[in-house]
Amino acid sequence: MFRNRTVPLTLLLAAHVIVPLGLILWLWLTVNSSLFDWILIVALAGAYVIAFYFIGFWGFIYYYLRYLWLLLFVAVAITTFSSAANSPLFTEKGLLGWLWTALMLLLIGGLIYLTIGAIRAHYYPVKPINMAFPFKSGIYTINWGGNGGASRMMNYHYTSSIHTGADVSRSMQYAVDIVKLNRFGIISSGILPQSLEKYEIFHIAILAPVSGTVKEVVDGLPNEKPFSGNYPYNVGNYIVINNGEVNVLLGHMQAGSITVKAGDHVDVGQVIGKVGNSGWTDQPHTHIQAMTYSEKSVWFGRGIPITFDGKNPVKARLFVR
Repeated sequence: MFRNRTVPLTLLLAAHVIVPLGLILWLWLTVNSSLFDWILIVALAGAYVIAFYFIGFWGFIYYYLRYLWLLLFVAVAITTFSSAANSPLFTEKGLLGWLWTALMLLLIGGLIYLTIGAIRAHYYPVKPINMAFPFKSGIYTINWGGNGGASRMMNYHYTSSIHTGADVSRSMQYAVDIVKLNRFGIISSGILPQSLEKYEIFHIAILAPVSGTVKEVVDGLPNEKPFSGNYPYNVGNYIVINNGEVNVLLGHMQAGSITVKAGDHVDVGQVIGKVGNSGWTDQPHTHIQAMTYSEKSVWFGRGIPITFDGKNPVKARLFVR
């Protein structure tokens, strides 16, 4: 979590706009002395664009930009190939040239590593539990989701130091954070606004993703200001539903919006509350996780992967209702 809004804003613009645009322009404008040099630039630009296609926070900037950069990279690579193909395969390099080449290879290797982890995060060692998507009418995307044991960049919950320090990360290995896109493909009006009302998902109704018995309800915690950095370490107002097999937790709800109490039976699709920004969270979203039963606490169960209507909620995936 950030304590200064300027930091995430700068990182978002750099990672999602400045760097990919700069790499693609470099590929397009550079007159390479050898085919090998062209291949290096193509590999670096391609590795970056592909890695961030999976791990980027595109909803904060413009969700569909992830496709634009991919298409633009392919177009520029094809366009520049003809001139590169007529160049010699190698040219002599001095010490600085080889050091530069080594640095590029290291960067390419690191980006490929991130991409492999992102792909692995789509797969689970145990069978997921299928549940209904907890919202209706709109376009939603996943901020964090997938197998946290395979990639922190896809799902930080499992390896986050604050969660491991509290000994609750085991239950969070497959936790999912859901946000909603507006008609411009952004989760809010403006980039990282500090007004809750500017977030598309704020205050909308949450539907029970499973039928079962309400085991726990926490209510009364206030909404936090987005990107203030001053959050209590908890999941805010939340509900735990037991469907007879697992506990399903939905968190960061709006105070006073929860419509059920412990012991109530809920049916799938029933309105159970509204999206808020309570607890340890930078911006409005709904946190969902499924866990095995634990007598000690719901937080000490083993995390279970989930699917929504058979669809895997990995980072950056769309759910259109």
